[in-house]
Amino acid sequence: MDKNLVKIIPFTKPYQKHVVWNIIFNVLYALFSTISMLTLLPMLQVLFKRNTAVKAEPIYSGLGSLIDYGKQMLFYQMNTLYEKNGPHYALLLAVALVVITFMFKNLFNYLASFHLMHLKNGVLKDLRVRMFNKIIELPVSYYSEKRKGDVMARMLGDVGEVQNSFFSILELIIKEPLTIVFAIITMFSISVKLTLFVFVF
Repeated sequence: MDKNLVKIIPFTKPYQKHVVWNIIFNVLYALFSTISMLTLLPMLQVLFKRNTAVKAEPIYSGLGSLIDYGKQMLFYQMNTLYEKNGPHYALLLAVALVVITFMFKNLFNYLASFHLMHLKNGVLKDLRVRMFNKIIELPVSYYSEKRKGDVMARMLGDVGEVQNSFFSILELIIKEPLTIVFAIITMFSISVKLTLFVFVF
């Protein structure tokens, strides 16, 4: 990160609450982005490949098998609905689950953006106030030596650059890497061999 952008970090201290909430909601957004793309997979396997159906309710055996437990439990619930109420009822559950996961994904994205806007507006306001007070304190001789356009460029252009660069980095440094990490974890949980084949070839 540019050293000039590092100087902006102290301006975020009064808004640490919004930074924390932004990070939390970005993590949840990345998680539900992965989940929302996977909700159809086990359901379609139960609906169209009956050999994958789980007849017995799976048993939770610890965090190490949490992903497999969740997948098997979803298989089991879908199979139960399939047997009791038919494929239409199971498909209705599949559609409802997809809608719910996408709704949570978009909700967390909105909440992350909401707190980011509070942070952005607060920091930019404090930065502009600091610059304005500094310009007011400067001696009149400064304005005779410097062109007025330079002063206006710093007040408008540089602050705009902070807005476009610093806050974009703050958002992307959490959201995008976590989305990739969750996607890779999910790929390995589905098929280790196929995932390694994709990365190698």
